[in-house]
Amino acid sequence: MPFLARIALAGPAAAREDTMWLLTHLAVDWHDEYDVTTGINVAGWRAAAAEVGPEELLPWYEEQLAAATEPDQRAQLQEIRGWVAAGNSPDARWSALQSYDAVLAELPGLLALLDDDDARLRTRTAYLLAWFLAAGIVGPSSTAEDITPYLDATDPLMRWAAATALICLARLDGTPVGPGLLGRAVTELTAAARSPFDRATDYCEGDPFGHIERTLHALPPGADPAAVREALDACLPRIVWDCYGSRTRRAIEALFPAPQPRPAPRYTDLIAAQQQLLGDLASHRHAWLIRSSADRLRDLGLPHTQEALLSFVGAHRTA
Repeated sequence: MPFLARIALAGPAAAREDTMWLLTHLAVDWHDEYDVTTGINVAGWRAAAAEVGPEELLPWYEEQLAAATEPDQRAQLQEIRGWVAAGNSPDARWSALQSYDAVLAELPGLLALLDDDDARLRTRTAYLLAWFLAAGIVGPSSTAEDITPYLDATDPLMRWAAATALICLARLDGTPVGPGLLGRAVTELTAAARSPFDRATDYCEGDPFGHIERTLHALPPGADPAAVREALDACLPRIVWDCYGSRTRRAIEALFPAPQPRPAPRYTDLIAAQQQLLGDLASHRHAWLIRSSADRLRDLGLPHTQEALLSFVGAHRTA
């Protein structure tokens, strides 16, 4: 980690931004897409890691080694036992925390990058710092009261951030958030889903709709189900990033529950949400996402390649 931090601070220009990205993902064990919308219970992380640390596991491995008689099994156990005896643990929870703490130790030096001339590097630095400083990710419940006034900010991105943070805090440690405040938070997320920001969040691979959807699914009890459904419906047809293709398949199933009639409808005959979904897929940066749903699109009588989608959407948009 110190070596990567030195590259970020004074390395070749082309490597500095990528290094900050790498440091961020090492810090959070590549869990951006999931943990960012539910908050991080660092104390819980530490408690889980303590249960599988080398001090706890070493006696168990020594016991297993003493009882083992098969040569290959003994060789494997001896190797792992040596690793644990050297102060390590084979458990991913322990190693993830070591990585998190190693990046944390470099933060004081990396703060200087917030004043760097490279705007993209400043953004990556702020993004990294958020995993250790942002109220909505690691903040204590006491910060909820301080966050609430930002629901009235003039900047819609600030209102979205406040709503997201309140929901994360409420879910993380049971912060008491009344139905009225949760309702305001849901309203802001709905507005954000309907009117995307000029500048998007960098979380969840820059996909604000996937981020909002996961935040809504993490809501504690108390929010109006109809309002939540309205917000989720606004997110449904927007596919900016989908790591495993599950959001895309769910959107196709929900928005096209039955095969299209014959002859197939024109793009302009589709409802707005259907148009939005096919438009997002047509211009999507990852062609594999369309290929992963090609069979279902074909069965529905819809264009099932990116080229066909571009032709279908483009031709009717200009008609």
